[in-house]
Amino acid sequence: MERDAAGERWVVRGPARLEGVLRPPGDKSIAHRALLLAALARGRSELRNLPAGDDVRRTIAALAALGVRIERSGDTHRVHGVGLHGFRPPRDPLDCGNSGTTMRLLAGLLAPQPFETLLVGDASLTLRPMSRIVEPLAAMGARIACLGPRGRPPLRLGGTTTTLRAIEHRLAVDSAQVRSALLFAGLYAAGPTCLQPASASRDHTERMLHALGVQITRAGERTVLYPTRPEGWSAFAIDIPGDLSSAAFHVAFAAATPGSDLRVEGVGLNPGRGRYLALVAEHGAALRTVGAGDSLGEPRGTLRVVGGRLRPLHLAGRDTVQCIDEIPALAAAWAVAGVPLRVRDAGELRVKESDRIAKLVELVTSFGGVARAQPRGFDVAGSKPSRPARFDAAGDHRLAMAAAMLALGTEGASHLLGTECVRTSYPEFVADLARILRPVRKGPSHPRPAVRKRA
Repeated sequence: MERDAAGERWVVRGPARLEGVLRPPGDKSIAHRALLLAALARGRSELRNLPAGDDVRRTIAALAALGVRIERSGDTHRVHGVGLHGFRPPRDPLDCGNSGTTMRLLAGLLAPQPFETLLVGDASLTLRPMSRIVEPLAAMGARIACLGPRGRPPLRLGGTTTTLRAIEHRLAVDSAQVRSALLFAGLYAAGPTCLQPASASRDHTERMLHALGVQITRAGERTVLYPTRPEGWSAFAIDIPGDLSSAAFHVAFAAATPGSDLRVEGVGLNPGRGRYLALVAEHGAALRTVGAGDSLGEPRGTLRVVGGRLRPLHLAGRDTVQCIDEIPALAAAWAVAGVPLRVRDAGELRVKESDRIAKLVELVTSFGGVARAQPRGFDVAGSKPSRPARFDAAGDHRLAMAAAMLALGTEGASHLLGTECVRTSYPEFVADLARILRPVRKGPSHPRPAVRKRA
């Protein structure tokens, strides 16, 4: 693997299609929440199929520093819960790395604690906004503050000596991470925690709390969490479903490339993410899902997608919220297909690991496509990529995977930089992709498609 100042480099050769079976890694959003809920349980919980990325390891390490014993045996992690009030003060700051989920969800649990904690992160995480959780948590009576400029990390929190107040809060941004942080804090409140609007984004936390016996209801546009009994909930077992956000790149690319036939097994089918699959199907892909039950309220199953002719897509409003993490996959697929895509109401993309609006426009244009940024979205014109490219993902894992898809849709070798970040979310990405790549036959001398790490 060749390394330079930009980080790890991939060399990707296309064109290609996808065929075969993909088993994506465990869903990291569900994994974070399962670990935290197991830590708060009474007894030993068993969590199977946790993803191997760095983000989830940060949550595991933080819980260990808070006094939670976690053992691993093969594909199973055993979490010895300490109950709702069993965390102990950590000796050092808790390093969340690049994981915004770790920082925001831990903030909800640690802000009500009687001891003080400092949450820190890497350079990228330190640029991400935290006022959206700090302000409502402070309104509940928690002691919490952003130590960085303009509401950025590090976060200092805890040392709260009174029971949190009930709160009715309207979310300025419909974010699953923000909602989850407030619901976790609500477990320690003296009265109901009411959040508006009701979730348009994924509802993993709500489903899992309900499955554990916590009283949480949805009435119209309001989600209400009622005070939790002091003994909390008992230990549980969960099989973490495969991560649809990781598989989204493969699914969208297969939908965009004639001749592709991809089967994705054991993948999570949470309705908050299912809109992504519905949109792909509604706009030209032959896509079918088969449910296979659920675990702790989270449905899972198998989906099959066959390449076809995509149709123009306009993504806005609630659809944008439900597909926010999958937008890079949609942008890459619609560009490869040469079909127009319009994305609106996506200002949240500007404060992810990078300014994803600006970087997605840069990505498409670097491959010879036509794209234009808008204040809260972007447009991709209906022109296929025309040349291989050299592109720097700048430490954004979803941009790196989107770039690989565009490269596979282009004839020739592309050089992708700044892809080391994929280890934080999907370390098996290159190996998984290599197993299902098939060449697009254009002649006897056409090279086999490849994704490899330059050594």
